[in-house]
Amino acid sequence: MNQPESHKRKKEAGFTLVEVALSATVMLFVIAGMLSAVTSGAQMLDSSNRMITASDLITHHVNELRLEGWDTVSNLPANRTLTVPTRFSNVAKGMTIQRTVVEEQTDLYRVTFAVSWIGITGRAYTESEDALFAKNGLSATYGY
Repeated sequence: MNQPESHKRKKEAGFTLVEVALSATVMLFVIAGMLSAVTSGAQMLDSSNRMITASDLITHHVNELRLEGWDTVSNLPANRTLTVPTRFSNVAKGMTIQRTVVEEQTDLYRVTFAVSWIGITGRAYTESEDALFAKNGLSATYGY
């Protein structure tokens, strides 16, 4: 049995232009979705790493003040920009630390540390915590 010539050509023809274009479009959407997921994941990872670094910087400065004692705390200027310690220099690039001191009551100071930075998306972030210092040794830290 001989098959007609037109039937033989259909089997050998392969994909049509429409099928190739449709599969290319589907692949484009899949690749775009994957790139979006990778980008979003990188942004979240950067943000969480920087928040941890900011929290570590604040803890470092609060502990330094605790070691200094009451005379140092009671004589701190109201506002000051602090430098990033050298041990944090690799992970805290672009971060700034602001310290604010407020006398809440006699012999009770609230020291606020705020760490600010710009994320990889250009969004500004700030992590801050308060620490209370009292003349007779009370010391507490509150995260906000």
